[in-house]
Amino acid sequence: MNPTIRKAGAVLTSFLAGPYAGQAIAEIIFGITNPSAKLPITYTNHPSTNNLNYYRLAGEIYSDIYWEFGHGLSYTTFQYSDLTLSSPTISFNTTITATVTLTNTGNIPGAEVVLFFLTDVYRSVAPEVKKLRQFHKVHLPPAKSTKVSFIITREDLAFYNASNVRVIETGTFILSLGNSNLSANFTLESSAQASSPYQPLQLVSNSQRQ
Repeated sequence: MNPTIRKAGAVLTSFLAGPYAGQAIAEIIFGITNPSAKLPITYTNHPSTNNLNYYRLAGEIYSDIYWEFGHGLSYTTFQYSDLTLSSPTISFNTTITATVTLTNTGNIPGAEVVLFFLTDVYRSVAPEVKKLRQFHKVHLPPAKSTKVSFIITREDLAFYNASNVRVIETGTFILSLGNSNLSANFTLESSAQASSPYQPLQLVSNSQRQ
């Protein structure tokens, strides 16, 4: 990527926008439409790695990142605040509700995509840096706020272990938000398992990890 791009105030990426791309791009440039899209990939200075997704492993390090997955600009601004969890712990049979306040701090109406990521601090198979679990697109008038919630279930914590068995492992998890520095920790505790309408999961405690 050309290094002079860092001198630009903004970069408009349209990908394969279709036959009406010209009209859509013009409306964004002239302020008729307020953009709200987020990048589906991570842009780096190396074309061979521009297809990076957001859930790369913790040991995979990439330099010269221009824009992370989920980055996107708007003609207004948004502020995240008051991230809370309904409980500091979750078990195999319970859920946690995460809630954050989103405020349009600009002067015009706009839309923000709230991205909820989860990170497994430690597990038997190398975890991703973070993994997108849910997102909500919120439209807000200027100077208005709203609360956005996300229900965390055992399905959000599951992964396939080295034996190709879908499991969840006890331990600490981090909830983080795109376009925000807010985060909150919670713990998955051991508990009795129950029948599930989903694909069967196996709960693994710290002492059972290999």
